[in-house]
Amino acid sequence: MTAPPTVDLPKAGDDLTWRPVTAADIDLILDLKRAAGTIDHPRYLEMRDELEEEFASETFDLERDAVIVQQLANLATLPPAGFKVAFFPLKLARASAAPARVVAFV
Repeated sequence: MTAPPTVDLPKAGDDLTWRPVTAADIDLILDLKRAAGTIDHPRYLEMRDELEEEFASETFDLERDAVIVQQLANLATLPPAGFKVAFFPLKLARASAAPARVVAFV
């Protein structure tokens, strides 16, 4: 199965916009991964160079890589607009999907 060349994005809400991640987001992603890491793996510290390697990888395509999110809980507790969401999937060897920690910033 191959992915279609374009995908229509769902309606994002009044204050929420969809955009591809860029290398300029590395510092924010690093902060979020470190915050989640204090719970998920307190003896391991995510390093910036690891994220830079992921972004530079030939297999990481900022224009085509996508995330499919299913079965989120507690969405009714979020306001109708004005929040940001970050996704932190578990790194699983030889897997095309993984559970993720999803964080909303209200």
